[in-house]
Amino acid sequence: MTVQANAQGISGSGTIGLSATTGTLSLTVPATVAAGTYSLSAAASDGTVSHTANFNLQVTTASPANDFTVTVTTAMSIQANTSGNGTVTITRTGGESAAITLIVQSNSQGISGSGSVASDATTGSLSIAVPSAVGAGTYALVASATDGSLTHTACFNLQVTAAGTADPWAPVTAAIQSVQSQFPGALGSPAGLTVEVMTTDGVVYSQAFGAFTNQTDAAVASASKWVSASAILRLVDAGVLSLDSQTKSFLTDVNGAPWAGNRGEIKLRHLLSFTSGIPGSDANDGSSTITLDQAVKNIYSDNQATAQSPGSYFDYGDTHLRIAARMAEVATGKTWRQVFQDEIQTPLGWSALSTFGNGTNPDPAGGLACTGLEYTRFVMLQLRHGLDGTTRVLSDSIINQQRTDAYGPSTTISYSPYVALRNETFHYGFGNWLETANGLASSTTNPVIRWSSTGKFGWAPWVTADGAYAAVIMTRQVDLWSSEVPSENLKIQLDPLIRAALASHPAVIRTVP
Repeated sequence: MTVQANAQGISGSGTIGLSATTGTLSLTVPATVAAGTYSLSAAASDGTVSHTANFNLQVTTASPANDFTVTVTTAMSIQANTSGNGTVTITRTGGESAAITLIVQSNSQGISGSGSVASDATTGSLSIAVPSAVGAGTYALVASATDGSLTHTACFNLQVTAAGTADPWAPVTAAIQSVQSQFPGALGSPAGLTVEVMTTDGVVYSQAFGAFTNQTDAAVASASKWVSASAILRLVDAGVLSLDSQTKSFLTDVNGAPWAGNRGEIKLRHLLSFTSGIPGSDANDGSSTITLDQAVKNIYSDNQATAQSPGSYFDYGDTHLRIAARMAEVATGKTWRQVFQDEIQTPLGWSALSTFGNGTNPDPAGGLACTGLEYTRFVMLQLRHGLDGTTRVLSDSIINQQRTDAYGPSTTISYSPYVALRNETFHYGFGNWLETANGLASSTTNPVIRWSSTGKFGWAPWVTADGAYAAVIMTRQVDLWSSEVPSENLKIQLDPLIRAALASHPAVIRTVP
């Protein structure tokens, strides 16, 4: 018996013994055949008579072959005539588990290196030696990795400082290394952190400490708030919404009636500053099985008897931005994810995968996942006062309003994580904190020193008020109320060290549009 020719190239043959009634047909399916059900025919002959039999064959997806990919990230810089280490990250597939060795490929600078990743491990180190004759600059290098049968390469950049020249970033690196153990990672997320520092010219410092890199996709928790508020402020810039737009003009209850009472008087500016007069959390707004519209209707009904006057108090949480996002949906006729795509994701060149989760009920206040490279571009937009390269994304006026204290003269603080964790009474703008040196509210005699939006999992972006620099601590820690504390402490510790490094006018190591 043979399997007749077919478009898939599936072949087969078999025999049935003399006088026997059963036998075996051996089939071979090429690797290029997709999963599915295929109708085939087998031809059988006894040498005199021939017949055919039709049958269906179910093909499943081929198991992935043993393989791996490799990436290399290096320290901020290595001084000529010295050595330093890079971090190697291995992604294994198909049961690949062998030990992997690495070398830096031959290059005109004579920079050499070797390293290894243990069997079954996903991270290792690459020791790099830089000859004394290598001049200061950034060099593109290639590392080869092999498990004995498979070989792959990884391209990486190495920043070299001149021999005998002190690395201005050494104190920054040392400070981060001293607290690296405080960033063990969360289940399913790499351990460690990456820190990037940028001026308006571009990124001047970028170093991974552990396996968490600027290419790791991660949930950023409350760092989402700054991004979401900026997306909505783009609609204000475009005239689709106004900061004085009221909920009663856009939203209805379960019966189709416009929002009323204190809840109907809420303005967009109250929602973006978490001073709407309703609590920041609601037990019935977070389910992934409902829509954002249903979540907002639940918030409305749950606060029927308790809503206070808009502007009366500040309460940090997710309800306010859910309501604001729903207003954006109604005003544009789009879903929140489509609004985000049009206002932030596409203009800033983010991946389509970097968006908000939770099914049909995305959380604009805490549900964003993205890479550090992507978030850095957003922070650069903030540092450049609304410019992405030469493209105006947010107006200068709206940036100024976003950074202005949005508390009213009688606004009190109901809940603030800064009060709870650090006894600091920072005020809030539109999606970002207004930090001061002494932890108190800003004033003419107590100016803002930076704007920020640290997330519960430790992701910590900030822009300095004097425009000297911006930075992002990228990490993903466990979901605990105190998980952001190491990042907050590190942010404060790094500020004077970063400013000292910037005084030496370090080179830009990566441009950002």
